[in-house]
Amino acid sequence: MAPEPDSMRNEAQEMSAQESPRRTAPLHPQAASRLSALVVIALFIAYAVPGLVGHDPWKPDEPYTFGIVHHMLTSGDWIVPMTGGEPFVEKPPLYYWVSWATALLASPWLALHDGARLSSALFLLVSVASIGAAARLCWGEGTAGVAALLMLGTLGLESHAQRMQVDIALMAGFSLSILGFSACIRAKAWAGVVLGLGVGMGFLAKGLIAPAVIAITALLLPVFFRPWRSRYYFVRLAVASAVALPALLIWPIALFDRSQSLFVEWLWDNNLGRYLGFSVTWLGAAYEPGSWSGTLPWFLFPLWIYALGAVAQERGRLLQQPGMQIGLTMTLVAAIVLATSASMRAVYILPLIPPLVLVAVAKLRTPQGGAGKALGALAIFIGAAAIVVVWGVWAALVFTGEVPAWRPITRTFPLPFTMPVLIPAVTGAALLSAGFVWLVWKRHRLAAAGLTLWVAALALTWGLAMTLWLPWLDASKSYRTVYAQLAKYLPPDIGCLVMDGAGESERAMVEYFIGATPRERYVRNKDCGAFLWIGGADHKDRPRAPEWRSVWVGSRPGEKTERFELFLRAEK
Repeated sequence: MAPEPDSMRNEAQEMSAQESPRRTAPLHPQAASRLSALVVIALFIAYAVPGLVGHDPWKPDEPYTFGIVHHMLTSGDWIVPMTGGEPFVEKPPLYYWVSWATALLASPWLALHDGARLSSALFLLVSVASIGAAARLCWGEGTAGVAALLMLGTLGLESHAQRMQVDIALMAGFSLSILGFSACIRAKAWAGVVLGLGVGMGFLAKGLIAPAVIAITALLLPVFFRPWRSRYYFVRLAVASAVALPALLIWPIALFDRSQSLFVEWLWDNNLGRYLGFSVTWLGAAYEPGSWSGTLPWFLFPLWIYALGAVAQERGRLLQQPGMQIGLTMTLVAAIVLATSASMRAVYILPLIPPLVLVAVAKLRTPQGGAGKALGALAIFIGAAAIVVVWGVWAALVFTGEVPAWRPITRTFPLPFTMPVLIPAVTGAALLSAGFVWLVWKRHRLAAAGLTLWVAALALTWGLAMTLWLPWLDASKSYRTVYAQLAKYLPPDIGCLVMDGAGESERAMVEYFIGATPRERYVRNKDCGAFLWIGGADHKDRPRAPEWRSVWVGSRPGEKTERFELFLRAEK
């Protein structure tokens, strides 16, 4: 890169000099001495790894997501996402591309669906590393670790981070863009490149939301805050635009060249239509009144508490801190976009996490107060309960095949169940339990002890379930068993399988587990030798046609409401 002109360098230095003297204040000395990078790395591994491998794709998102990846692996078509024999252009294909690569690279050792799921760990790593680096640039030495803990400790992320989930890639794009903004305020030569990569990643992950929010944030920063009114900053925005432009153009142009109707469906229906509401009636995920107020408090817990504490703590110099400027502006813009959208799912909140983390870091530059201690006490209680319950239920299943009649369990999981004793799983669960006990013992030597224990409790609870209970969970959530049963009744010459009542997930798993081509009802059905109906246990809307005869009825283990029924042609 060519050297910067002297005037541009001076402007960058002036922009940096105008910030609050506390901008480079390191983490509180006591906290800095105790926050161990090894603890943060160990918690990331304990948080991210359990549940990545060892189970089939689970609803709601994994089956159709993997269906797209599987189609790319078998067809070599990277342009049009396809799942269950149908185009699925709801989202651009970045996550599917990366999952294709991880599945292919891991295929000598892992099942394809397990290899594909590794991409989520990569995007989570990008998110955590980016927001940690941004916190260090904005708030000084010693803050990268607490930024990582704040992100991992956010309750809503824990339920999505280990799944095949496109929104994890979107969150990574937002995190990279925040790193780019933070580098701009610190006059880093690479700032524009990283900002542009964040825009491109966010767009290729989920469409227009990332470019829109990041662009509006970029324009509002100089409107609200004087340090951003610099030619240096606008030069970096130009660089970011140039870097992002290929990602914004290449795939949409390729999709348009392949099919203009699919391009319109992606841009008009799935981007503008979902936001404005005219396509929600047939695409789903409609906003329900009260959804945000009911979801935000738990999804962003305890991050929103730390963020409010940071705002209160920094109120005297709130608008002079670059971390506050970037974090609050992007949070405000993203929140307005989400609040005015006609679509809503809890996972859509993930883009709010990175900017809120950048704000909340300020609260953890000082020793923890009463809220942090209360969070630590809650974490110890949750961790202890998880050890007792998960190990206890596992032991009961191993020795008796039954568990007490707890409704939350009996209505979801198959019983009785023969639990296998898997040495790697038991070893992993034992290490997680021992690690949590060790952290509790050493909690007085930890910086942000309450938050550290909270992340450890989340990792422990999830990790124990994903090691000890994994065969049980997979039996209740996987389509493998039910499709293996119906496959026994399929003649070898069915040609294709008509499916009624099936969504993208069910169609995708038929392709993967059975190898049959799914086809919608009333679409050239005479070519097919079998018909699969999926509906409620009450058999409402069950097909009644003389050309089909029922040969099998079943459901997933533990499933109380969903039923599968297989029909063959009467002449067969």
